[in-house]
Amino acid sequence: MENQVKVPARRLVSTAVAMSAAVLLLASMAEAQDPPLLPSSQTAEVAQIATTTAEPAAAAQELPQPTPSSVLSNMRIRGYADVGFGKPLQEKLPEGGLQDSKNSFQIGDFHLFVTTKLSDQWSFLSEMVVTSGFSNEFSAELDRLVAQYSPNKHVRVGLGKFNSGLSYYTNQFQLAKFYQTTTGRPIMFTDNEDGGILPIHQVGITVRGEIPSGRLGLHYIGELGNGRAFTSNGDADQNFVDVNNAKAVTGGLFIRPDAVPALDVGFAMYRDTVESDTLETFRETITTVHAVWLTPNLEFLNEAAILKHRSEDGDSATTKSFYSQVSRRFGVTRPYGRYDYQDVPLNDPILGQGEVAVAFGPRKAVSGGVRVDIRQFAVVKVQFDRALLHDVWASGVHAQLAFAF
Repeated sequence: MENQVKVPARRLVSTAVAMSAAVLLLASMAEAQDPPLLPSSQTAEVAQIATTTAEPAAAAQELPQPTPSSVLSNMRIRGYADVGFGKPLQEKLPEGGLQDSKNSFQIGDFHLFVTTKLSDQWSFLSEMVVTSGFSNEFSAELDRLVAQYSPNKHVRVGLGKFNSGLSYYTNQFQLAKFYQTTTGRPIMFTDNEDGGILPIHQVGITVRGEIPSGRLGLHYIGELGNGRAFTSNGDADQNFVDVNNAKAVTGGLFIRPDAVPALDVGFAMYRDTVESDTLETFRETITTVHAVWLTPNLEFLNEAAILKHRSEDGDSATTKSFYSQVSRRFGVTRPYGRYDYQDVPLNDPILGQGEVAVAFGPRKAVSGGVRVDIRQFAVVKVQFDRALLHDVWASGVHAQLAFAF
């Protein structure tokens, strides 16, 4: 049976109406302004570049070619941040879920993005994120740091810390809320620091590029990295030292047909050997698939993941997660909807042993909202969520201002 939300229904409805009215007012004001910096969906070409060393879409323009003494003059620094109010359904939730959230003002994430074009074939990217959670304490993290060598379209090699090739969404939309249609990422791409189930980042080497395939548009992904740790006294991202000598291996294929440039379909597989605090060894296997239709005016995103942990004794547990998101752009206004599902079995031997607890059992969310591009550098979103966590349904409304500078 559903639990009753602590906030009275009429207060929740009035909050949603007030926020929606504000967004509609902003939309009417924005119609007369310059077009937004970019549509909320990035292009496929930008997605390829942004996977490793380019900036998010707005910053992924070609830099002038440097002379031997002008490398620093080609450095580009950009920032992204967001503020909000309400009860957000994002990675950061109190232990009891949405029903234990309070209507609050929030400082979101601050991203400092630095890129440099070193030569025709070499480039560099770094992304620093400063964020806070329910402890109200700020923490800084080096989210990405990649040196890249790209001699041609068939080979793009990156070395450092990068977004894992398991995910379409995190490579396409990055972390900055400014580029995301919704107020937050799908549940399946929650960071490990916030109880996520997937290795969003990798430290190691990544290789990707086009496979000669004519108009089929076939691409490959290959990665070798440290993997992640499941210990109670360390970061899940093994930034400096691996807990064992085994390395995580990722491989994948996807197509972007010339005849249907909006289509992107592919899969990836990840294998690693991980150890728990008890030094017991487990085999971790993750398979992801995606099917996407993406144009400046229409986005239809679908991804699924199956994660399996198998012990040396043969015992195994399988976690399943997926989301489906759709939105349509009308001028500067983009209404959207998303459904999230995730089920972590209670007998999983690894996910409960990390520094941050993972929410076991089924987790579902139905979200809907509207995004308005009010300026080239700022967007406003209002989102309503109905979510299930720990067998309790709860509702929340969240407003967000995201901007680039």
